[in-house]
Amino acid sequence: MRPLKIVSLILASHYLSLGFAQEPAPPMQFGLISGEDLSMRFYEADTAAEALVLCDFGDAKVTLYPNGYRLRFAQHKRIKILKKSGFQDSIYTYERSQSS
Repeated sequence: MRPLKIVSLILASHYLSLGFAQEPAPPMQFGLISGEDLSMRFYEADTAAEALVLCDFGDAKVTLYPNGYRLRFAQHKRIKILKKSGFQDSIYTYERSQSS
């Protein structure tokens, strides 16, 4: 009887831990921009800054397939462009690697 209790306790704690293993909320919400960010005309710490990264976060997921695995990385950035010259540096170019 004792081994059955131990196994039951281990299984119960495993299922409870799955409930708490959720992804954290992203640090920003899409479409919601604060009035402070919109009205900012210059960055006080660096008045010569052309652009400012307000938020930068990402996540990675590994998916297993019969012929291997694939890593998918998603990155989300919010950039405040302060001067016209900062626009060019804020453009992100996408490159897809087909290496095996």
